[in-house]
Amino acid sequence: MNFSPSNPRPTGRRLVATLVLVWLTHSLVAQTPAVRTNVPPKPVAERFLLIVDTSAAMQKRAANVERVVGNLFAGSVGDQLHRGDTIGVWTYTDDLHSGQFPLQRWAPQLREAIARNIVDFLKSRKYGKNSRLTPVMVQLKNVVADSDKITVLLISDGEEALTGTPYDAPIAEAYRTGAADQRKQQMPFLTVLRAVKGKFVGFSVNTPPWPVEFPVFPVEPKPVAAPAALPEVKTELSPKPQPAPKLETKPEPKPTPKLEPPPPQIELPPVLATTNPPPTTNVAPAIIPPVLPVAVVTSPPPPAPPLAVSNPPPVMPVPVLAPKTNPVVQPASTAENPERTSFSLTLLVVGSLLLIGIVAGVIFWKLRFRSKPRASLITRSIDRDPK
Repeated sequence: MNFSPSNPRPTGRRLVATLVLVWLTHSLVAQTPAVRTNVPPKPVAERFLLIVDTSAAMQKRAANVERVVGNLFAGSVGDQLHRGDTIGVWTYTDDLHSGQFPLQRWAPQLREAIARNIVDFLKSRKYGKNSRLTPVMVQLKNVVADSDKITVLLISDGEEALTGTPYDAPIAEAYRTGAADQRKQQMPFLTVLRAVKGKFVGFSVNTPPWPVEFPVFPVEPKPVAAPAALPEVKTELSPKPQPAPKLETKPEPKPTPKLEPPPPQIELPPVLATTNPPPTTNVAPAIIPPVLPVAVVTSPPPPAPPLAVSNPPPVMPVPVLAPKTNPVVQPASTAENPERTSFSLTLLVVGSLLLIGIVAGVIFWKLRFRSKPRASLITRSIDRDPK
């Protein structure tokens, strides 16, 4: 019996087709961008902590405390509870009692059961001793520091004020104002404190059976949505265009500037400085002619009778002296021209000399006229007779 081998061609074709199909599928998956949806972040679970005073002073208000707590959690704490929030319960007298009630995880469908569990736990507590908030506040600060968001519900009689919060003074004032009414009705105070990231952000003091007010949390910034990733598009690299060869161009020679002949210069006569020249010491002072007495010419007196004396004594002429005057030196004017000043001085000197010469001639003539002796009548008669 002969067995012929099967034709291997169909198997090879199937293998090639399979490989091509796998390659195409891989290429499509690689080019298809991953779809990213902007899913809002999951809200942070909030913590609720109920703290109840179980001292002896609160025993008369125990029934109302249980009623207030049951209604509060049955109504979802004023619709402040959300799915996933946690609820813890503490009690205190002169010391803190924590960890005795299991932590509750809130769900809307479990609100009746959670409210009943909390009320049953409070009924099981024994009221006694005095109340002291100091150990409670010490532990509360540690819990607040470890919480992103927390709401504290404190039920007390208001006889002891809170310490360690930024709202201690207004809370103590609210306790003091409503203490008498709450004691008369045997109702507790419900104090609400809220904190974010370790810091208290609000408070309210409520007097049941009035509705409970809750301070508002600060608005949190909205998360920024991450942008969707764009598909990576692979583009074939095109060859870079080669730059065209640069042509070497010689710079054109700059034209030589034409030199223009300079304009003719006009020579101007030198300008004499108008400054006032300093006074010179060589200038001849102005000479003022002396004032001479005026000689009055009178007629000669009649001849005296002849005397016996033949030769009278000669009469000596009396010289007339001109009075000496101090010459006044006049400063030369600084504003006049030097040439004009020298010419004026020359004229003044010449005129002075001429005047002095005339005056001297007149004096000389007068002196000569007076010095000539006159002969007597006898002498003249003798002279007339011939010898």
